[in-house]
Amino acid sequence: MNRFFFAPESPRLLAIVRIAAGAALLYDAARHWPHAVELYSRAGLPMPAFPDAGPVPPIPSMTMANVAQTLLLYVLAATMIGWWTRTSAALSFVLLGWLSLLDLPATLTKSTMIGLHALLLMSVSGAGRAWSLDSALDPQRRRRTLLAAAWPRRLMQVLVCSIYWGAAVTKIRLADFATGDLLEFSLLSDAWGGTRFGLWLSTQRPLVVAVSIATVWFELFFPVLIWFRRTRRWALAAAVVFHVALAATMRLGIFPYIMLAALAAFLEQRDLDQLRRLTLVPPLKGGPGGVARDDRQFSGSTPPHPPLVRGGTAVWTSASAYVACAIAAAFAAISLAPEAPMAATLEWPELHAPDVDVVLAEQKLNHADYLHRLELGSRLGYRQVFGPSERFAAGAVVYALARFALNDEPLDLDWILLAPDGREVARHSLRLSPALSYASVPFAIPADAPLGGYQLILQIAGVEAARRPFVLTATDD
Repeated sequence: MNRFFFAPESPRLLAIVRIAAGAALLYDAARHWPHAVELYSRAGLPMPAFPDAGPVPPIPSMTMANVAQTLLLYVLAATMIGWWTRTSAALSFVLLGWLSLLDLPATLTKSTMIGLHALLLMSVSGAGRAWSLDSALDPQRRRRTLLAAAWPRRLMQVLVCSIYWGAAVTKIRLADFATGDLLEFSLLSDAWGGTRFGLWLSTQRPLVVAVSIATVWFELFFPVLIWFRRTRRWALAAAVVFHVALAATMRLGIFPYIMLAALAAFLEQRDLDQLRRLTLVPPLKGGPGGVARDDRQFSGSTPPHPPLVRGGTAVWTSASAYVACAIAAAFAAISLAPEAPMAATLEWPELHAPDVDVVLAEQKLNHADYLHRLELGSRLGYRQVFGPSERFAAGAVVYALARFALNDEPLDLDWILLAPDGREVARHSLRLSPALSYASVPFAIPADAPLGGYQLILQIAGVEAARRPFVLTATDD
């Protein structure tokens, strides 16, 4: 265990996480920057994460919200390029955490929490000792030991495994996930779905079910397979494919990209050496701690001090430039601060409970909006039907399954089967409880029933909500 967490290793491995995570968080912060006033200031509509559970973080003024968001962009960029890396990561952690707690719907997301963990680890580690401006400005980097301890990267690996296991446990407990319904609803959602590939996937019902089940298996086995040398690269490749597919099918913000950045924590020095060979760069012979010998600044055993030597001229010049850029960013935010949004200048009348009841009573309810789909099949499984849906043989049993997206009240359902001549052959009626989202009924077709085209009609509260045709034939062909 001591070797696992504290063995010295190349700082390049953590530097990859720093660059990738910094880029993802910087992009997300840039998306929120034009709306900083509305999201975080008193002139907008801040929504604190825990308004009733404890003290609410201070809500800034319009100008301070712009300054804070602009400084967040600055320190995230500094973290990504490795300029005063620990200081930049710590400031990023504080600013991002503060603003996130003021905007529960949009900023305080799973992606933000993963990014905050990464920033916290980078603020107390040697993430800036390689591929960074700090390393380039260090006048004595060739003379000193710069190996980094492995524990920050190991903690990031543990975080990724816990995320996958937690997601798998959540999905297993959701009855609608194994059936593919949750994934299908997400692909069709205006908030999460809507991509071209995602909309196509939502129409492939068997594939949606297979992907849902495969997702659970992946999230269960990745935290196990990733620790074995023979399966590590395969598990890592599967994770990359998984998150690239998420980015292609769903709109999840920076979640796929922050997870790809976190997955970089599983890279080893031999992976970087392999990449050198693939890119036709001459391979380097290994040195102490698995570090290339021609990079002697990475040879040694312990990291006694940070990259920049305190008291040097280069250090003070870099620090002065760092502070000057921060001040310039703050003044730019103040000078470019927009006017208060129109919503902040309006007086919204309070709507009392009796008025709300009157408004809702006047709304005409269309029960057909409750129905998500109506399916036919020759076999009934757990919340699914299987087999052909358009042709059935005489004497077979036709199963009808209705899935409801909304049902906050009891629904009176009528299933009506019409013969080819339009007469009613069979009818089933039932009341669906608000706690249920599925309803199914079997129709046993007599062997001597007339052949031809049939119609199955589903009525909700006496109003037709869906209709499915099928053909009755003498055989299964």
